[in-house]
Amino acid sequence: MDHCVSEPWDVTAAPLPEDIHSPDFIAAVATRILAHIERIPEFAAVAKIVDCEATPRGLLMQASPDNDRSRLLLRLRRRLEQGLGDRAADGVGDGEVEILGSVRISMGASERVPDLTVVDWGEHVDVRGGKAITPSGVMLLVEVTTTDRHEDLDRVDPTAKPRQYAAAGVPLYLVVDRLMGRVLLFANAVAGTYPEPAVYEFGEPVWLPKPLGFTLDTTFIRTLV
Repeated sequence: MDHCVSEPWDVTAAPLPEDIHSPDFIAAVATRILAHIERIPEFAAVAKIVDCEATPRGLLMQASPDNDRSRLLLRLRRRLEQGLGDRAADGVGDGEVEILGSVRISMGASERVPDLTVVDWGEHVDVRGGKAITPSGVMLLVEVTTTDRHEDLDRVDPTAKPRQYAAAGVPLYLVVDRLMGRVLLFANAVAGTYPEPAVYEFGEPVWLPKPLGFTLDTTFIRTLV
């Protein structure tokens, strides 16, 4: 499978926004800091246990998923592969839709790291420096929260990630909220903004509309929370 790869991307070469008080300026600085940290050899060991994000709130770091969360993500990935059927690039079919784990999504000055990313390589997707991809071709982003939902969605503003993803053109954003025992689906963005999310209890079937178009069985989640 041929992925569309852009030329080497140097975030330090991009000009900083003029307004030093703007969220874009903070995100751009955080992205530069992260780019420099990644060049430190010792960072490779840290990256295995910590996820880093460059956000409008600064550089955020979170521990990698715990055992229960990892098991949930593994089963969720399998359910998504089953739903994709022949479109899946691994596990079930020979298509060009792939499910990636902990890949960075580059959105302007910011970078986010969802737990799972469903991407259609048949679309034009830039892979930047082998570390981040652009939102084009992304079909679904998935996050499974810790016991602190506000920390997962954003440590300060719990609407930050949905707002960024909608503005970037991500069609579907699924959140498994372990603290509240529910699943949130953000979809059908209008003018770069998602409406209020559809809310499901664990165990309820979740309809994933276009570009996916299948129902996700969430019964398994009840045994893992």
